[in-house]
Amino acid sequence: MGEILREIPLDPLVYEAGGLVFFIALLGFAHTTRRLLYLTGYGGLWFLPMAGALCMVAVVAIHFYANVYFPLEHAGDKDLMHAIYRFRFVALLAMLASSVATLGSAILLWMLFTGFRIRGKG
Repeated sequence: MGEILREIPLDPLVYEAGGLVFFIALLGFAHTTRRLLYLTGYGGLWFLPMAGALCMVAVVAIHFYANVYFPLEHAGDKDLMHAIYRFRFVALLAMLASSVATLGSAILLWMLFTGFRIRGKG
């Protein structure tokens, strides 16, 4: 076990640490959004940054599996790089989902609280 831990490269671990810090920031954004919506009488929009945070956890988990664990377990496989790129593609799709959910919630909050909505005459 100690031998395997010594073989883990540090480059992906820095990425994983950054992803986990971003996950914690998204959790804070979701909590703040939930509290703000509760205080103003709105509700339900806080689930978008929470979904973004959960997608970010998926990104970190898939990226760790693809770049650290999978190559150690399948070192002699001839299609190793092809499999790693498939995992990375799925991780990038999860990152896109996280970005869309978080940015969408921020835009909707901005529209909700700044009065940027269609007003009728009268």
